[in-house]
Amino acid sequence: MATQRGALGLDAPIDLDAPSLARIYDYLLGGGHNFAADRVVADKIAALVPGYGVFVRENSMFRRRAVLHMLAAGIEQFLDVGTGVFSTRPLHHLDD
Repeated sequence: MATQRGALGLDAPIDLDAPSLARIYDYLLGGGHNFAADRVVADKIAALVPGYGVFVRENSMFRRRAVLHMLAAGIEQFLDVGTGVFSTRPLHHLDD
């Protein structure tokens, strides 16, 4: 079992065989922070829900547009709760 350094400096085990919603989302966005178990579940979801990959990408693009709109209105601080893993085009990289 792999481990990951936590914020408190503790080793936390990562079960590579257990899918994670954050890594499934990352895979559907074309990211590289996912494992085989995540890809299997993502592909099953996509088979059951036609257009799910498009929905995930549209959701990500909506979030970006919403933040850009708020920036234009003078709002400069955001709290992105439930971000999961570092994924493609995170909020703090809007200019990418």
